[in-house]
Amino acid sequence: FGTPVRILGEHELGEQSIGAKAGWVVGCGTPEEDVPVRIVDDQGRELGEGFLGEIVVGGKSACGGYYAGAEAKSTRFDAGLVYTGDAGFFHRGQLFVLGRMGDSIKVRGRSVYVEDLESKVAEVSGLGKGRVVVVGVPGAGTKGLALFAETQDTGWVADVREMLRRRVGDDVEVTIVVGTGLIQRTSSGKP
Repeated sequence: FGTPVRILGEHELGEQSIGAKAGWVVGCGTPEEDVPVRIVDDQGRELGEGFLGEIVVGGKSACGGYYAGAEAKSTRFDAGLVYTGDAGFFHRGQLFVLGRMGDSIKVRGRSVYVEDLESKVAEVSGLGKGRVVVVGVPGAGTKGLALFAETQDTGWVADVREMLRRRVGDDVEVTIVVGTGLIQRTSSGKP
């Protein structure tokens, strides 16, 4: 957080987007004036355009908390602001959401988001994105990832393991679980 985002390429959605490889992030548009959106660092200081941080939303439509006090893991409510727990940045005035801060692991000083890894796994394995889930697995002094894949085919495992090694390094332990009935989803489709 607080570091500039490197834009490696960009284009308008359209014909050139068909068949695009994993790794693209689509802008969410420009916030309305009466719904202020800011990006903040770990200490809550506002960051300028092009810097990675947490997305904070305010305005009259921002809720004051969850019904019946149900607490979220990373969403916080303070002084009329909703600290979403989502990582993002502004580019050319548009908001780009990278993923849940809790759904990332630190690798060599940078955050790697499991959504990005899931997209790449789906691409390399040939499985649909909805058939794979990657989760961070903390351990005593180690970092780990677990990949759950809804399939009986294992022909892709070696290629995916090598891709993950290149992405996260040799110091991250990777566990791959293959089978059916592994991925349960919430009513909103989250694993």
